[in-house]
Amino acid sequence: MQIVIGLSGSSFHKQKRTKAQRKTKIRVMVRVISYYSHGTMACADPYHIHLIPFVDIRCLTIDHINGDGAEHRRKSKVNGATSQWLWKQFRETGKWPDGFQVLCHTCQEIKRIKYDMKKKKLPVQAYI
Repeated sequence: MQIVIGLSGSSFHKQKRTKAQRKTKIRVMVRVISYYSHGTMACADPYHIHLIPFVDIRCLTIDHINGDGAEHRRKSKVNGATSQWLWKQFRETGKWPDGFQVLCHTCQEIKRIKYDMKKKKLPVQAYI
């Protein structure tokens, strides 16, 4: 057992609980990314920017394929991480919701910029 000096009883238990919550969050994230990446644990790379599969889990995100993430969060009252919501849906129904993919932060940003350009009808040069 780790001894923490200078923390009162409640602070010590709060710190311990926070570590447990972090571990649970990581386990859930790994399960969700594993499913939506079809077991590859890598970015879907829709823009073909990766020479080798991008597998750094710290930079992998869950993406709404149709770009309707804000609308989905409003309708479903998703508070916080989408991966937590997906895991909860899987546990309750026994099946994974459709319409999601795994992207790295770079691909996520490219997708957002392309969506903004299409929405605002801007030429590509406006972002260069």
